[in-house]
Amino acid sequence: MARPHSERPFERDRLARQAAQEILRQPGLDVDSALARARRLPELRAVPAPSRSRVHRHLEALQMQALGAPGFDVQRQAELRAVVDLLDLVEVLLRPEAILLMGRVAGKHPLGAVEVHARLMGGALLEACASELEQAGVREVQLQSVRTSVGHLARMSLENEGRRYVLTRCPLEFDIDPTVNLITGAPIESIALDELRAQVAEPGEDFSSAHP
Repeated sequence: MARPHSERPFERDRLARQAAQEILRQPGLDVDSALARARRLPELRAVPAPSRSRVHRHLEALQMQALGAPGFDVQRQAELRAVVDLLDLVEVLLRPEAILLMGRVAGKHPLGAVEVHARLMGGALLEACASELEQAGVREVQLQSVRTSVGHLARMSLENEGRRYVLTRCPLEFDIDPTVNLITGAPIESIALDELRAQVAEPGEDFSSAHP
């Protein structure tokens, strides 16, 4: 008797690998779309979805194989510079006390198709910059509220250069732990925008006076 799919993790792994190949062929493709494309193969059609982290691990391995270590580092730098450029604009428009980037972007791996999550500590309300972002070419700007461990927080999602961003405004009076996921309570990595900006700076670039 055949075992159910949930008991055959190798099939989920194969689906994750195929999804990673789809993302590699079309940079900017999100994980859900990549999984849908991977399921076009008849043998993967009924396989339950693997975790996003498994897809990202396969994508990382494929990128390393294709690019080699130097190219791998160059790609991550290019991805991070694009993230910094977008958040620089958000910082200018909203003037938060700090911007913290959460999750994979705070690690040492290429981003692939991962969403960028950031917390804006204080500053103007998110809706104050929606029209300016759209005028700058940012797409699919949406405002919403999310229920978190510290209460309801305002959130904005948007798309820029093929990458999805999720920005959460954290009022300064809230006691928010930067090492904890606001939804699940699980540990999470974080990095300040100022620190990330310094990491991706070209030799001779000086950001000390870029944001008065």
